[in-house]
Amino acid sequence: MAPGNGRPPLAAGFGMSDDKPVRSRRLRWKLLAAGLLFGLGLDLVTPSSRGMTLLAVLLMVGAAAWFVSLAVGSPGHGVLYRRRREIVLALGTASITVAVVVVLALAVRIAPRHLTLENQSYDSDLGWAPPDVTDRVGQRGDAVDPDRDHVVIVGDSIMYGFGVDDDQTAAAQLDRILEDQQVLNIAVSGYSIDQDYLYLSRVLPHLRPKLVVVGIFTGNDYEVTGLEYAWGHSKPLFRAGADGELVRHNPDLLADNCIDHLAQSLLFRVLWSDKERALDLIHLFCDPVKLGPEELEAVIAELFARMEAEAEQAGAKILFVLLPIGEHLKSVERNWRYFRRYDLLRQLLREGGHEYFDFYRDILFETGEAETDVFLDGAHLTPNGNRILAEAIAREIDQRGLLDE
Repeated sequence: MAPGNGRPPLAAGFGMSDDKPVRSRRLRWKLLAAGLLFGLGLDLVTPSSRGMTLLAVLLMVGAAAWFVSLAVGSPGHGVLYRRRREIVLALGTASITVAVVVVLALAVRIAPRHLTLENQSYDSDLGWAPPDVTDRVGQRGDAVDPDRDHVVIVGDSIMYGFGVDDDQTAAAQLDRILEDQQVLNIAVSGYSIDQDYLYLSRVLPHLRPKLVVVGIFTGNDYEVTGLEYAWGHSKPLFRAGADGELVRHNPDLLADNCIDHLAQSLLFRVLWSDKERALDLIHLFCDPVKLGPEELEAVIAELFARMEAEAEQAGAKILFVLLPIGEHLKSVERNWRYFRRYDLLRQLLREGGHEYFDFYRDILFETGEAETDVFLDGAHLTPNGNRILAEAIAREIDQRGLLDE
């Protein structure tokens, strides 16, 4: 018998020990979660989207209510009934959490997920672009030889050479074929026709171009050019003015922007890795602009004309290359929409009087129905596919006399 109360001591292990430290730790974790939820709500607030702002307010109100309920709690258990030190600790934990979340959110906006690709950063005019360096150009950072004339390769990830080494791209292999000119690859992954035009305008004055080769990918260049976003982030969008001129719909991509805000939010960071879910969220919260067929055709036709004018002003000729997807080698009936884009782009080039050639014939002649030696994934080219493209471009240059004085 224990002295003093006439009752035996309670044995350890029967669940009757003092659990105040456990309750205190749990409370701090819950306060931390409430602070995190409040910070994520702050991260979502953007004047450009009522839906996102409403969601942000609901999150912050819910987090604040949760925090208050935890702080007040029941007598003997709530933090307001504990020692002053615990009150300060709880409030400090929540405050630090909110501050850390907001700082992280700002840091994430500097480097969105899409821009983690090699040698790209956020750009207020283009959406994303390689560093603005005069002696190096393009996503691969080709070093410019100022003493040589240049053949400039323009386009998206197909011309960039996604999935192959630097010396295996079509541009690198074309550089080995053309002995008198330096071939510079200024293609950037994810670009559409409007971004091709803007980046060409930026780079061309710093070069000595003799020829500009523009790759037009028939898989998605047509559609993406008509959108104000691509790959989950805002991009330039031109609209057709009343006089036929191009009018920039979004001249400042640094302005408050629902699409970028959503894409770079910590709350949606995981969801953004799923393409279809990301598109659904963009349309739900941001209501993005999408050009109709007639306006889009007029815009693309004018972009082709402007690229040719930029090349001519720099003293260069221009050659457009229609780049197919692997599905073109299969059935027309199964992929009619891709052929429709292909034919439409070819029609716009032909009606504009532009020099172009159809790379589809070279691939079909080389592979027949077997595409595995040409395409990595149905769109991007293998090293052998890039070789075929380089040789086709070299052939067209020679036959058309595009580098003749």
